[in-house]
Amino acid sequence: MSEFEIDFPDVAYDKNDQEFYASLVAEDSSSIFKNRTRVDVFMYAMALGFNAKKRLPLEKKAANLNPSAISGEERWLMRSIAVADTEDLNVIKSHKKVIEIAEEYANAGIHIIRDMIKKSTLESEKEVEFQSVLYAQIKKMGLGKEKN
Repeated sequence: MSEFEIDFPDVAYDKNDQEFYASLVAEDSSSIFKNRTRVDVFMYAMALGFNAKKRLPLEKKAANLNPSAISGEERWLMRSIAVADTEDLNVIKSHKKVIEIAEEYANAGIHIIRDMIKKSTLESEKEVEFQSVLYAQIKKMGLGKEKN
């Protein structure tokens, strides 16, 4: 692992959302994140926030995600979003700025997820809505295959 990667800081989400993150990944959860990790929720929320072009600063920042839990691919996704947001390739030199941008998009995204859950009345609707949003984003990015 390079020194560049070793210096990667902790990643935070809002302290007020800790219980919500925990409920999404809980063993008894009915969400699509059941038995997944908080990093998975964070990355999905970040993608949703970025797709919605919404950044929301954290109110009560709490370092919740250890850098060792974040894969190299996930780090590069965060860097890519930071470059797209700032339109400056040099932003990847500042881990703190990359993390700040990722955290703010994830914070906006977690609010989107919360709203999606509130709007859905049936548990089955929640999963279909999550999958539809995810598939639409994948399709928009030119990835995946068309449904027949």
